Amino acid sequence: MRPEVVRFDEYMPSPAPRTKAVLSLAQLREQFKPTQTQARLPMGSEGLEAWLGGWPQPGVVEIAGSLGSGRLSPVLPAIRCLLEQGRPVAMVDPLTRLFPPGLGLDRCLLLRPPPAQAAWTVEQLLRSGALDAVLLVDGGRLGKAGPRLLRAAEAGRCTLWILAEQPEAELPATLRLEARGWLGDGRLRLHCSRGRGGAEGERWLPPEVLSGG
Repeated sequence: MRPEVVRFDEYMPSPAPRTKAVLSLAQLREQFKPTQTQARLPMGSEGLEAWLGGWPQPGVVEIAGSLGSGRLSPVLPAIRCLLEQGRPVAMVDPLTRLFPPGLGLDRCLLLRPPPAQAAWTVEQLLRSGALDAVLLVDGGRLGKAGPRLLRAAEAGRCTLWILAEQPEAELPATLRLEARGWLGDGRLRLHCSRGRGGAEGERWLPPEVLSGG
């Protein structure tokens, strides 16, 4: 008696066409792809928060202004707030111009590389993922390094503040400010040329706003 031959392919469902399987997989990837929303780093000041909505995190913030123009003042409340919470802040100061009072620089990571290495130093700090914010003071014209710094900030989910004497139009800044000097009563003239939610325009900020009060 001859053994019965069973063809298993008769009992197996036909495979789906390869193109359909690929499309289905692509759809699943798209469906479950995590959405990255931009958070906001607290500004440490209710007045600044109400106007600008917080520092973009991740993001690149350019604050232009000459020496003595008050360009560091909008950043100080946020730095002070981060340090009080025990969250590290890095400052890159290639020209050794940074001596902000009352910040407790012993609690900051202060680096003073040669100017030619300033952008590279900032990029490594941003990519580390260990910092909430990095401050670069007068690092020179960034040129092609600007897009790299933005990508590094996004990779490390970090806020980068850049203080510069002159605006750099090619810099892909998320937020762009310019300090235009002080009035005799202590108010700072601050101009926003790129922001969100109608923040563009000019304000005279009183001392209590700049100090976080």
